[in-house]
Amino acid sequence: MIYLGAYLGDIISMPQIAEHYAISPNHLMKVDQQLTKLGYLELLRVRNGGLRFTRATKEINIRKVVREIEPHDIVECFNQNVQCVIVPACCSLKGILGNALRSFHQEPVKHSIEDLKVLNFVQRDLLQRLQDIKQ
Repeated sequence: MIYLGAYLGDIISMPQIAEHYAISPNHLMKVDQQLTKLGYLELLRVRNGGLRFTRATKEINIRKVVREIEPHDIVECFNQNVQCVIVPACCSLKGILGNALRSFHQEPVKHSIEDLKVLNFVQRDLLQRLQDIKQ
């Protein structure tokens, strides 16, 4: 999403993103499919197709995206389908980690993908320089 944010309005191919970040195209495809399913991205399956945002970046809250795509079962006791082997009344781990997780989510709630736009111009310039070096 950060890469797409640097090229707002453009249709960006998955191989281009995978190559830039040196990540597995298969992993990127799984993430993109999830973001598409959640309605953040649109996958265009036409000649020279790729990805683009489905809505304005100011409408995409970073916390919401993270909560929807990242697992939050830090430890087994966070998962309601798992029976904890430790007596819950004797263990405060779930409460401590639960508070930490809530704190973690408080900052991103204030921001949208658009807030990253300050970096977009710098990032786009750096991306162009990297592409020039590769050629």
